[in-house]
Amino acid sequence: MQAQLSARVWIWGTLLTVLAVIGVVVWIVIAGLWKIGAALSSDTQSFVRFNPAVLIGPPEFDLTYGKDVTDLSVFIVKDSQGDVLWTLSGNNSLTPPKVVYGTLPAGPAGSWKQDFPLDNKAPRDIRGKSIQVEIDCRYNIALGPGHQRNDAEFDIPK
Repeated sequence: MQAQLSARVWIWGTLLTVLAVIGVVVWIVIAGLWKIGAALSSDTQSFVRFNPAVLIGPPEFDLTYGKDVTDLSVFIVKDSQGDVLWTLSGNNSLTPPKVVYGTLPAGPAGSWKQDFPLDNKAPRDIRGKSIQVEIDCRYNIALGPGHQRNDAEFDIPK
């Protein structure tokens, strides 16, 4: 009688343990699928929108970032033939709201550098020209970090 009772307790204990482990595994899989679904949803915002504005002085680019963008890494201005006119690069976690052509954005010392033209020379004037702009940014979503390039062409007024 005692042996039968021990065997039943052992069987029920083992069965409950197996069911608990299966429940935990199912919960982990569902939670993982939920995170993947959230990462792939249309709420992922890894874009940079930019519009040029020419006031008095050099052209300015107003930037708007998606909520997942962590920093602006490269800002390149090219002429209509694709020749590089000005390159700005950052080694930081900054997202400047505005980039002024030929001027380093505000930020901690050394956070921005002009890669072209060399020796921090002033870039060629782009007023009255067609230009191409490439912006590289980094973003972070549930599936991990990433990198994205945004391209546009503009006609800059005189």
